[in-house]
Amino acid sequence: MTAAELKDTVARAVRCEWPAFAADHPRLAGVLSEDLVTITLCRSIEDDPEYRAAMTTAAEIGAGAEVVTDVVTRLVGRMIRTLL
Repeated sequence: MTAAELKDTVARAVRCEWPAFAADHPRLAGVLSEDLVTITLCRSIEDDPEYRAAMTTAAEIGAGAEVVTDVVTRLVGRMIRTLL
């Protein structure tokens, strides 16, 4: 998964999670932007051991980025729920 693919995947996952986050935390959502959260989560995910392991496994089996997409989506959901 390239950096651009990671950013696109994270952005899609953030868009899916954002309405629930904004409903639960309207003030915080009012000062954060989806773009800022996307950039921040991309950096966090790049360093995440689960993401790195998924990337290694995907490379070993010759799989494409779609294999890692589920891991990224799950990590974004978990990270957004723990922003506070």
